[in-house]
Amino acid sequence: MAKYYPKSQIKTNLYTEGNEYVLSSTNKKYKGYYYKISTGEVFSGQTPEYELTERLLPIFISEGFVWEDDQPSNRFLLSPEYKPQNTPNLKYSNVVNSVYNFINPPSKLKYLLPVYNPSLPTENDYRIGKFTRYFCKKTNELLYIEINKDTYLNLIKKNSEYLWQLYLPFELPWQLTGDIEKVKTTNSNVTKLIQQRLNLTNFNLYLKEDYLKYYLET
Repeated sequence: MAKYYPKSQIKTNLYTEGNEYVLSSTNKKYKGYYYKISTGEVFSGQTPEYELTERLLPIFISEGFVWEDDQPSNRFLLSPEYKPQNTPNLKYSNVVNSVYNFINPPSKLKYLLPVYNPSLPTENDYRIGKFTRYFCKKTNELLYIEINKDTYLNLIKKNSEYLWQLYLPFELPWQLTGDIEKVKTTNSNVTKLIQQRLNLTNFNLYLKEDYLKYYLET
């Protein structure tokens, strides 16, 4: 179990694609959730309560940099004559470029995020009597978003333009026409079934238990 830190000193539920940190024990690139404390140290896992947490190091540490007291050596940063020792396969120009990029990091990649944009029933849907609603839940918090079919498919297909790792997409069959009480019961039962199957806490409350939404009396 990791050391305890006050919440005010921790940034949790951060995510890296694998191009920023390595595991301190193996120097292997780390992809996944991490948290950062006020001292600047970074650890694997969403929060300090994560049992398998391990300290992470910036990638360039594993490429032969000289560090003193957990900071890049001032001699290394300020002296152009300095060459890293015991790294015969490491080009000095690459080291300098890596240090420059660490001090002046390039802009972070931007990902598309799902936004509230529900699909609405069409005339054809009303002729059929039902249609499909699409949603996603953020995996690290109790947040639901009703989305359209295109966004749903992009999350399902793990489109690299989306931060799909943070969302659980799912669909909900929805009755539109028929006897009003039967429609209400059907939509309620389907919602409960999906909620139980996917462990969607309070999803019914997100829908405001409005099981006659979009209903049309025929």
